[in-house]
Amino acid sequence: MDFCSQANSISDCVNNGDVYASSGAVGGILGSYGILSLNITEETCACFTIDGCVNYGNVANGDGILGTGGILGLSATMTDSTDELLITECINYGEISAKTAGHVGGILGSSEKALSGGVTKIASCANSGNILFGDGQGVYKTPDEILAVAEEDEEDSAETVASNKTILMVGSSALGGIVGHSRLCIVSDCANIGKIYYSSESSAFSGGICGMYLYIPDTDTYTIETSSLTACVSTNEVEAAYGLAYDWGEETISDVTLVSPEQAQSAFEAIESLIVVAEYGSVSGNDQE
Repeated sequence: MDFCSQANSISDCVNNGDVYASSGAVGGILGSYGILSLNITEETCACFTIDGCVNYGNVANGDGILGTGGILGLSATMTDSTDELLITECINYGEISAKTAGHVGGILGSSEKALSGGVTKIASCANSGNILFGDGQGVYKTPDEILAVAEEDEEDSAETVASNKTILMVGSSALGGIVGHSRLCIVSDCANIGKIYYSSESSAFSGGICGMYLYIPDTDTYTIETSSLTACVSTNEVEAAYGLAYDWGEETISDVTLVSPEQAQSAFEAIESLIVVAEYGSVSGNDQE
C-alpha cells in the first residue's frame, strides 16, 4: 500500500476481544503507526485517519514503554516527514495496562514524533477504562518529587543535573486517560472518566488527559500548531489533568480541567453520542478500491 500520495483510514471498527503482549506497541484497534512501523522512506507522507472506532477489550502489555493504548499503541516518526495522524471520535471502554514500564493511554499510548517529522491530532475522543501500571498500588508523586531524584547529589554540575533529568524523563512511565506520552501531539475536545493506578515500586507521571507532555522541547520547533492540549475534561478522581508539562509546555495548554464525576460523565456521553457503531468497519488505502 502506498501511504505517501493520498489519505488512508481505519473507520467504524470495533474490537471486543482482549489484547495481550509481552512487549512492543499494543493497541485495541492498531498497534503502531508511522515511519518505523511502515518502513516508509519518502520525505512527504499522507494523512492517516482513525475515525469512529471503539474498543471494548482490555489491552495489557508486559513492557509497555513503546506505547499501550485503547485505540493506538504508538504513533512515531524518526525521519523527516510531514505525515499527519488523525484520531477522531473514538472511544475506549477497556482497561489498559502495562506491567514493567509504561507509556499508557486510554486512546493513544505514546506519540513519539521526531522534531522534524509530522504531527498527531486527537479530537473528540473519550475514555472510560481504568489505566493501570505495575501492581496498581502506587502512591501519587508530583512531577517535582519525581524530578528531584535527578538533583539528590549536591556535587553534581548543572549540566549533569540537566542530563539526569533528561534520562529520567525519557525512561519514566507516563499514564494518561487520553494519551500517555505526548510529543508533537494536538489533543482537543476529549473527555476521560477512567481512573489511574500505578506501581508501588516506581513513580509515574500521570494525568486524566495526559501523563507526560512535551519533553526535551525545542522552542524553534514546538508551536501551538504542532503541540497543544485544549478544551479537555477529566474526572477529578485522578490527581491532575496532566502530569508533567515540561519546560515551556504549559504555554500550549488551555481549558484542560478536572471536573466532578457527573460533569465528566456528561462530557463523555456527548462524545459517545457522536459515534454510530457500524456492523462492519473499513480500512482504506491507495490499493483499496
